[in-house]
Amino acid sequence: MSIFQRLSQFFSSTGSSLAEPQVVSMKTIFGQVREAHLRCIEQQRGIRRQIQELSWKPGSSAEVSRIRSERDPDGHRKYGWKALKPFRRPETGPDRYELWVQKRSGKDEARTHQVLLGMLRGRTYAQLERNPKETISSDSLFYLLRCYDSDLSHDIVSEISKWISGERASMRLP
Repeated sequence: MSIFQRLSQFFSSTGSSLAEPQVVSMKTIFGQVREAHLRCIEQQRGIRRQIQELSWKPGSSAEVSRIRSERDPDGHRKYGWKALKPFRRPETGPDRYELWVQKRSGKDEARTHQVLLGMLRGRTYAQLERNPKETISSDSLFYLLRCYDSDLSHDIVSEISKWISGERASMRLP
């Protein structure tokens, strides 16, 4: 039995043998994972905006944008970082560092959601991440799935590991 058949079995809300409740349940899980992934992305964008706001003095964003957009005839920037130095806020270093730490930790969560979405869509791990620096953990995918369905048993981790190592999905979702 493939991982996706087992997931259908686990996500089935009723004990009936009808395929329709299983598909609806998988689509519901898929939708929840997708919404969570989009929330992670929006959170990352918000943190990035906060970092930008802390980097520059209040009210200087228009002037910074103007300086950054000015180009010479060859298309290169007219001014370098020295022209932007008067607009920087160096006193916010620790605050910016804390935001970067939050952004990095949220990036891992967004990646896990994205890989889980690909798995639920029936893609191979190699299609999702061609040359990852670090292969994603099957446990992290399992615990994320467990957030959406607490009835999952831990024996599905071996199936997820097989999928990460290259087994093709037999079930696809839109």
